[in-house]
Amino acid sequence: MTRDAYISDAFRNHLASTLVGFPALDLKMQSQLASMVTQSAARFRQHSHMPGWASFSYLDLAKQFGREKFNQLNAQLKIFDVVDDWSKVQGRTKPYKLAAHVEASRMAFYSNLPTAPTKLLAGDGEIRHKPPTNALIAKRTTDTGTEVTRAGWSEKPVQSQVPVNVDELKRLEHQIQQETVTQTEIRNSTVQVDPVTAGYFLYAIRTVLHHANNTISPGCLIHKYQQSSSGRMYGQGINLQSVNRQVRYAALHGLWDYDIENCHYSILHQMAALAGLQCPVIEQYLNNKTSIRNGLATDLGLTPRQVKKVLLAMIYGASLSEDPTTAIPSLIGVEPARSLYEHLFFKALAADIAKARTVVLKNHRSFRGGLRNLRGLVMREAGKEARHKLAHLLQGVESVALEAAHNVCAERIVLLQHDGFTATTPDLNLALIEDAIFKATGYSLKISVSSPLKADFHAALINRD
Repeated sequence: MTRDAYISDAFRNHLASTLVGFPALDLKMQSQLASMVTQSAARFRQHSHMPGWASFSYLDLAKQFGREKFNQLNAQLKIFDVVDDWSKVQGRTKPYKLAAHVEASRMAFYSNLPTAPTKLLAGDGEIRHKPPTNALIAKRTTDTGTEVTRAGWSEKPVQSQVPVNVDELKRLEHQIQQETVTQTEIRNSTVQVDPVTAGYFLYAIRTVLHHANNTISPGCLIHKYQQSSSGRMYGQGINLQSVNRQVRYAALHGLWDYDIENCHYSILHQMAALAGLQCPVIEQYLNNKTSIRNGLATDLGLTPRQVKKVLLAMIYGASLSEDPTTAIPSLIGVEPARSLYEHLFFKALAADIAKARTVVLKNHRSFRGGLRNLRGLVMREAGKEARHKLAHLLQGVESVALEAAHNVCAERIVLLQHDGFTATTPDLNLALIEDAIFKATGYSLKISVSSPLKADFHAALINRD
């Protein structure tokens, strides 16, 4: 948050005008807290064990505010509600949630579209005058809190200025507002609008519009990516990597998404083959993904996207549980989950995945007490389950593959995702990208390109996936 932050000065000023005690803080403290308040709602900050709460490392807080200073400051200003429940073994921090009056202040600021452009501040409160030349944060933080140089990504800089289609976002906002009013007044709309869902979309749209309305790169969101312990690059703060899909489609209207097809299933299938195991059911899924997803969706009364999410959860070790708080029931509901677990193809696929996971992990030797992935990053194995270990290996390959693709066409890429990217043209050389990925990883991975991105207004309001 200090070196690499791009903080809205308008939002910091708003907090200073609405929160008692905030103006008395020095500019650095105000900027740090404004950044935390903004990030608390971001996807990458969501707490692993308490939905709706945020996660902040005590090491980061100590580095930003000084040892115990954040706790003292929070006790004084009551910015966050905090639950004193954390576990070093399980890798979870204390849960943080904005106090009601701070959440109300945040929502009030973002309830309207921006007017004047906002200045952007560094974490120390200094005004920034230009965007970063590279969107990647140079340092990553290890499990012990030590800052080290990021792994890889040294050949070409990543674009930090992501263009935002302001007109399309405003059009989507207007459609949502009109549909909400129509349903409220007439109650015969063909789209059943949930006010909570509509409010969520409007908030996301206005947040993006506000941060794109800045003085150093008007019409662009400034992106910074932090490397995770597995090598993945996660967008920080307000970003288009983690925003709602339809909002991202509107913001990037007319651009093209490139994806590594069935990325994690393809990598697992090839990892298992290298370890001497053939996985016929996984291979069947890879060769017929669309028909299989559609068939499962029809059989179980789900959407193809719900099925896709469930199958991805399976590769990451989701249990076949009926507990509504666990991965699969939380995605599709308890009753559909029960039916899914009894589906013949799903049972066969789950068995294939379990065998592949066992063989792949057995085939990877420990490196000084840890598990090193293709990115060269080591995860300590103590206290980690098999699903954590496999995810570390899969994401290491994914990270190297994405870097290889980026190096082929960096000047056309505007946004990094995890298993793909968004580009300004639909005619990138797919064969060249796939060859670069194979040379970098040793895995044969296929790239697909989407139709021009365009928000689906109905999907934005009725898709509850």
